[in-house]
Amino acid sequence: MIKYIELKNTFRNRRFILFTIITPVMWYLFMISMSKSAGFFTQRYSSVWWVASCVMGIMGNSVITFGKTINNSQKFYFLQAKTSHYDIKNWMIDQMLIQLVLNLLIACTVTICAIGMQTINLNLNFLIEMIICQVIGLYLCLIGFVIGIVADSKLLETLSFPIMVFFALLIVPFNTWTTGTLVSIISAIQKFFPGYYLFKITQELTNGYNIFPALTQLFGTIILSGIPLVAFVWLHLRKKTN
Repeated sequence: MIKYIELKNTFRNRRFILFTIITPVMWYLFMISMSKSAGFFTQRYSSVWWVASCVMGIMGNSVITFGKTINNSQKFYFLQAKTSHYDIKNWMIDQMLIQLVLNLLIACTVTICAIGMQTINLNLNFLIEMIICQVIGLYLCLIGFVIGIVADSKLLETLSFPIMVFFALLIVPFNTWTTGTLVSIISAIQKFFPGYYLFKITQELTNGYNIFPALTQLFGTIILSGIPLVAFVWLHLRKKTN
């Protein structure tokens, strides 16, 4: 029941529809149309842009929208944990399942657009990319959860766009189309976060290379950067519910 209510409220959120569903689709349409008009469209670019569009929407949902949801509802669920059998563990599991459904919806919406434009192949490579996008989504949900429980609601509202820009800088592969000292510095920082390896995997799948080393790096960065986040969330929630 709680999952249904949360999903219903999210679908009523116009900002969610605009920024996490419509905007990624429009960006994908723009990139495909521009590349075809300029004559440099290839399947390789289409896969990268599909992944980038999905991650754009998933990032907005998992970090910003989810962060605001947690921020607005945490007091109620902390009270529930103290007065009912619905504990914090159930709350976290339900919230993660809700975000997984929403992130799948975002990816499927972009996929429908790509199928309509005949710019994507529904094969094993696509399935791998879809799964990895959802893994990245769960990782970003963890970040959104942390932001939601520690940030002030007004501060979170004010800093929504800067937060999006910051996480985009950690994910967007600038070195795939430009070079320079600043790009090299950003790329070196990106290597500590899983988003960098998502695009590396996409490129290697398209080129037919072995993706196992990049997969290892992806999950390695998720574990190494995720453990401190999980520990923080666990300690914070125990403090709030004791």
